[in-house]
Amino acid sequence: VIYRISSFLWCILHLTIYIILITPKLNYLNSIYDKISKINNQNNIGLYWNKYLVNPLNDKFNKIVKKLKTL
Repeated sequence: VIYRISSFLWCILHLTIYIILITPKLNYLNSIYDKISKINNQNNIGLYWNKYLVNPLNDKFNKIVKKLKTL
């Protein structure tokens, strides 16, 4: 019983250490994402991305799904 309790405590200890170490990295990634989104809004990169890559792929996918439904 003592071994199970100690392993459980070790698990909680490791989880708290991971949370303490990972949370600042997530905040850092969030700030990077904000900077990238500001650049995208200024240069309309997102618009080109949607227009030339996402929309054609969506159209192809929709055509494939329609063909599969008709089978």
